[in-house]
Amino acid sequence: MAIVSPTGYRSLAQGQTYYVLGRDDHALTLAVFHEQRCEEKSENARRLCVRIFRLSAEDFDSGKQTGEIDLTPVSPFPPWVRDERRVTVLCASNGSDRATALRKKVADRLRAVRHAVRASREVMRGRNIERELNRQARKKRSNAPRFRVWWAAYQIFGSPGLLPATDRCGHWDRKAGTSKLGRPSLVSGRAGFRRDHDMDAKCVDGWRKHRTLGKPLEELYRATIRSEFRCTAMRDSNGKFSYYSPSGDAYPTLDQFRSSLIEQVGLDAVRLAKLGREGLRSISAPLGKFSENVSQINEVVEGDAYVLGDTPVGYDGSEQPPIVVVTLTCGLVGMPTGIGASPDGETSEAYRSALWFSAVGASVASRYFGLDISEEEWPSGGLPGRAIFDRGAGSVEEIGAELRCRELSLSHSGQSKATTEASHPRKTRIEGKPVRRVSGLSPTALFQREVLRYASNANSDDASSRATPRTIADQVLNTPAAHWRYYQRELRDASSPISFAAATRKFLRRVSLPVDAQGVRFEILRYRGDSEGYEKLASRAQRAGVFQVTAYVHPMCVRYIWVDFDGDLLELDARLPVGDTDSNLYMSIPELTAASSALAKLESDRRSQRPAARAHFMDQHPDQRAESPQIQVGRRKPGKARRSAGHKQTKKVLQREV
Repeated sequence: MAIVSPTGYRSLAQGQTYYVLGRDDHALTLAVFHEQRCEEKSENARRLCVRIFRLSAEDFDSGKQTGEIDLTPVSPFPPWVRDERRVTVLCASNGSDRATALRKKVADRLRAVRHAVRASREVMRGRNIERELNRQARKKRSNAPRFRVWWAAYQIFGSPGLLPATDRCGHWDRKAGTSKLGRPSLVSGRAGFRRDHDMDAKCVDGWRKHRTLGKPLEELYRATIRSEFRCTAMRDSNGKFSYYSPSGDAYPTLDQFRSSLIEQVGLDAVRLAKLGREGLRSISAPLGKFSENVSQINEVVEGDAYVLGDTPVGYDGSEQPPIVVVTLTCGLVGMPTGIGASPDGETSEAYRSALWFSAVGASVASRYFGLDISEEEWPSGGLPGRAIFDRGAGSVEEIGAELRCRELSLSHSGQSKATTEASHPRKTRIEGKPVRRVSGLSPTALFQREVLRYASNANSDDASSRATPRTIADQVLNTPAAHWRYYQRELRDASSPISFAAATRKFLRRVSLPVDAQGVRFEILRYRGDSEGYEKLASRAQRAGVFQVTAYVHPMCVRYIWVDFDGDLLELDARLPVGDTDSNLYMSIPELTAASSALAKLESDRRSQRPAARAHFMDQHPDQRAESPQIQVGRRKPGKARRSAGHKQTKKVLQREV
């Protein structure tokens, strides 16, 4: 326990802390530590001293009642030990050489005062405690003032009280004086100037004046040494370059300039001025995992686009522009929940198709691309609680209106979507002249390959960094799909359920298509279905003729369309005019448009050559021309031509069989 007098009382100074060493019926034994100047060593040298005295019990009780004495708890550390790490080394079993030396010093001091500590009762019963401690110190041939400090500190704080008072070591003012400090230079010895406050101010002013993003520190030093210190570069007889001040004023070296900036403005500020906020963050220590604040699947989904490295080919084998793929990745388990693409670059349609894939589920969506992926293999479905997109195509208002919460990432900040960007396919950098890889696959086939790749990643990627003691105890396999199924069983699912029809109407491309008796026509393809709704659609076209309907189509595959008719969404599939494999129908919208244009060109060629083709064959057979006399022979007669008797007999046989 310690006591403090807020106003001063008897022999107690105002605001000073007095430690209670003991109490008997008549008085309290108090100790107060203070510093004393040691002018024989240096001007700023201090040594720790202690004053031990008694305060009568009557005065103590009176002061406590009147409020002139307050009780205060004792800190576990002595006032001269400000670094708690120095106390922890006393309890450690091992450590650095410095920690070992510190423990040895504490042990030596305890050994010096051990006999006085054991005789503490006899010491405090004496009339003059300090005189008794001095006598004990002479027995051990120890310094009496230092001995008293060790004894009192051990009585109050235990072993931490014997730690040396080194917290102020090295805190003297290094800027007072003129000679350069530190180890002499290998080149110039002690030539140079000591850093002072004026030099520091000029260094900071020059740095603030000339700093720009990406500018090295050496360039800043050169600009500052000319503008602030008025120094000039020179070359001596040995060919060595150096700076000098024509006025003889002090100027810093490059190392002094660097240390001055770090001391005055801080290392982070210097790095921020050179690297920028994003560059500084990339070299800073990590602040934790992005999944630490996520507790449910589909609670946070990150969306990002990347350009597929392989170049697709069109229906005719011509090279096409690369497609852009968009993936949505769950922030909790790191598994892609949706994938979309666009052959026209990073467009909002690519993000909408990824949201459609996520909303209807991978097992349902993959079926429309000719893939067989079960719910167990790639579990997903529903809209996310919060989605993070780029400030590009993913920031359009029509996407944000369909989600509960949408967040836009910072510009040029990859760490805002680190989870999904880490899932992008890696490219091997090949030295030499640039090359590209033509895959030989159509855009739809490349998209099918990406869907299969993410399905395999969901069941093979390493998710051990997201494992918890509970998932380990429940024997959950460390794959994203297994973690998803586990949290789904635990009802930790933030997905918003949505019907297939609603998701299709919200996210897929809307087109207006004509309907006739042959079905729904989309460019060169005809679509029909087997449902009752399609029969109603075909019946209306049979009665009313051609009319328009609203349909929805995926940009990467026109194999299926969904027609909005009488409030229902009809699923129709494309049909070939001749018997052939269905693989011809898996194409993207640009491929279908190009094929339609090619067909129109072929039809135009056919029409243009038709008269000439007929004339060519007629020229080879002149007697078969329409204007030939042989063709013009004959006359017209009323009625139908008579049929043969065999035809009548066949008709009677057929009627009897029926």
